[in-house]
Amino acid sequence: MIQRVGNVVYFSPDRSFGFISSRIENTAKLEKFFFHVSRIVFSEIEVPKIPIGAYVRFYPSDQPTKRPNDSKYAIDVQVYRDENSASNAATALVAASQPGDGQ
Repeated sequence: MIQRVGNVVYFSPDRSFGFISSRIENTAKLEKFFFHVSRIVFSEIEVPKIPIGAYVRFYPSDQPTKRPNDSKYAIDVQVYRDENSASNAATALVAASQPGDGQ
């Protein structure tokens, strides 16, 4: 599975779900994905306060949608304030996974 990136275009804290818009690689087309708060594995922002435009990383689910026109499902969703914040988090994870120099 290839990880995708996108932005939150709708979020309802009362109903615990939202939608992500993600650009299809090498094209100008956008795809919309449905996500439920139970699929959020990391968030820099308190879940009830996720804003429109928040930067997300996620995996598209292989599970088929219930109806033909429904949005695909997003799983393993990571929510960040912005793209720079996500980049800094990735850099910190790489640094933390490097073996120490023994000092």
